[in-house]
Amino acid sequence: MATIIDPAEQVDPPIEESKPEPASLRRGRRGGGVKRWLIVTHRWTALIIGLLLVVITTSGALLVYHDPIQRWTNSAAYAATPTDDPIPLAEALDIVAASDPGFEVHSAVSVHGVLRVFDPSYETWVSVDPGTGNILGGSDGVNPALSASFDFLANLHDCWLSCEGQPGHVAWFASEVPGLPITWGGFILGVAAVLLLFLALSGIWLWWPSIKRFATGFRIRLRKGRYARDFDLHQALGMIALPFLLMWGLTGAGFEFPFMGDAYYAATPGPTPEEVVFRSEESAAPDISPDRAVEAARAEVPPGAELVEVDLPLAGDPTSTYITWWQVGFDPYGQGEFPGDVGVATERHTGESVITFGEPGQPVAADIWQSWQYVIHFGYIVSP
Repeated sequence: MATIIDPAEQVDPPIEESKPEPASLRRGRRGGGVKRWLIVTHRWTALIIGLLLVVITTSGALLVYHDPIQRWTNSAAYAATPTDDPIPLAEALDIVAASDPGFEVHSAVSVHGVLRVFDPSYETWVSVDPGTGNILGGSDGVNPALSASFDFLANLHDCWLSCEGQPGHVAWFASEVPGLPITWGGFILGVAAVLLLFLALSGIWLWWPSIKRFATGFRIRLRKGRYARDFDLHQALGMIALPFLLMWGLTGAGFEFPFMGDAYYAATPGPTPEEVVFRSEESAAPDISPDRAVEAARAEVPPGAELVEVDLPLAGDPTSTYITWWQVGFDPYGQGEFPGDVGVATERHTGESVITFGEPGQPVAADIWQSWQYVIHFGYIVSP
C-alpha cells in the first residue's frame, strides 16, 4: 500500500500537465523528520514485498472457496435425505467400518447435512446419509487435479512450501531458523504479516487529512490526470480495505509468532488461558464404547449443546483419548468443514472427561483470540 505525495498539496504555480514534478521537489515540500522517513519506508516496503503479499493474499482468497468447490464438483457425496431423526455419529463410524474393513475409521463429523467419516490422516473420507444410513460417496469422487491444485495453494499460503508431503514442498523452507523455534517458511509468512501491519498503520498516518478535511481523503479526481487519479484511488481503496488488512496482518502474524498472542493477552484484561492437555492412562483394560464416551462428555458441556464430531482414540497411541466437539450457542466454526466451538477429551478406559478447548465462561479476550482468530482470518465466520 505504497503512498505517494498528494499533488493537491503542491504550491502555485499549478502544474498543467498530468506528469508530476520531480520526486525530489515533492519530498522537499513535505518537510523532513519522521514523516519523510515514514513516506520513504512505506513506499519501499510496499515495493519490495508487494509481490510476496500478492502471492499470499491471492492464494488465501482462492482457498476460501476450496470446500464449496469440492462440494459442487462431488455433489453426490452430499445428497442426503432430509430427516428430523438423524442416525448418531457413532453409528456412522460402525457403518463405514462394516462396509470397508480396510478403512481405518477415526472421526465422524456432522457437516453440510451429511456425516463425514475420516481416517486418521483426515485426507480420506466417506459420507453417510444421516436419514438412511447409506454411504453416499467420499474423497475418491474428488477431481484429482483439483485436489492437487488446492493442496499446492494450501502449502503455499499456510506453510510457504514447507509442509512435507504436499505439492511444491521445498526442503529448505522446512528447516528451522537458527536460534528460533520456527521454520523458514513460517518465518517468511510471519514477517510478511508484520510488514502488512506496518503498511496499514503507516498508511493511516500518512493519509489522515484532519477532521475538517476528512471527506477529501475519499475523493477521486478523475479529470486531474493519471497521477492524481491513481493517487486518489490508492488512498481511498486503501482506507476502505484497511479493516481487512489489519485483521489479516494481525491474525496472520499470530499464527506464526507466539509473541503476538503474548502481546495480545498482555494488552487485554483477564488472565492468559493455559493450554489443557489431557491424556489416557496406559492400561490393559478395554476401551469404553463411543456412545459411553459421548455421554460422559455431555455431562461437561452446557445443556442443549449439540454434538457435531466424535474422534476415536488413535490405535497406535495408548495415551490418546476420545475427543468430542460440541456447538454451544453461536459456533464461529459452524460454516467451516469442522464445526464445534467446545472440545472435550474423554479418558478411553474410565470415561473421565475434561474440556480442552472453548471453556464456557472464560474471559471474552481469551475467547476472541482462541475461537475467533482462525475463523475470521479464513472467512469461516460467514457462509461462502
